[in-house]
Amino acid sequence: MKLTFLGTSHGVPSKEKYCSCCMLEVGDSIYFIDAGAPVVDELIRMDKNLNNVKAFFTTHAHGDHTNGLFNICHLFSWYFTKTSVDIFLTEERFKKAFIEMLTCLNTNNPPDESRLRIHIASSGVVFEDNNVRITYFPTAHMADRMLSYGILVEAEGHRILFSGDCSQHLAAHDLPPMLDTVPVDLFICELAHFGIEECGEYIERSLADRIIMTHVLESNLDALYEYAKTSNKQIETAYDRMEIVFD
Repeated sequence: MKLTFLGTSHGVPSKEKYCSCCMLEVGDSIYFIDAGAPVVDELIRMDKNLNNVKAFFTTHAHGDHTNGLFNICHLFSWYFTKTSVDIFLTEERFKKAFIEMLTCLNTNNPPDESRLRIHIASSGVVFEDNNVRITYFPTAHMADRMLSYGILVEAEGHRILFSGDCSQHLAAHDLPPMLDTVPVDLFICELAHFGIEECGEYIERSLADRIIMTHVLESNLDALYEYAKTSNKQIETAYDRMEIVFD
């Protein structure tokens, strides 16, 4: 099993980083957590078989987590016609707009929803196949205006925990509720909407073997580097094309 970061920037891409996107490969199957990066371009340049893409799991509707979905699903609609994927969005109105957008892009032909199966995520287990089990849990990133989630991935005896985007300054204390009760191989935590001084206590008491900070605001980097020097945890900063192989 391998996890590859395809996008690690905060809400705006940079010369070195696309927006949030992680690719999980289990055997020949490919899954995505968020799709803010130009996913189809990256897959083609990496010489991946697009027919192996099984599912997309988005944490919320913001464009820096979903913009890459439009192009790849458009191409799935008319060009890569042997693909069959499950797509998890977080809002019913986003689903309607997404289908309408694909229809417009495809010259008024609606997407084949037997191949592009669009679901609305909710708290709890949303997906399970022979490779992965995906559990959503709520965050307060957009307060009461829209829904947002973090995600727990279980595959091949390993657990990867994604914080998703959380509340400003962690005012809602919405880092993953299982962080200090469920052992995980890897905790991937955002650092754009709060600083390390606001999430450090959660990290220290977590049961994660390894911590990777992503979606990091540049103004938070210096404090993060200083904190990592004295932390009891192994803390790293994500970068695009960073790969982690799970034995």
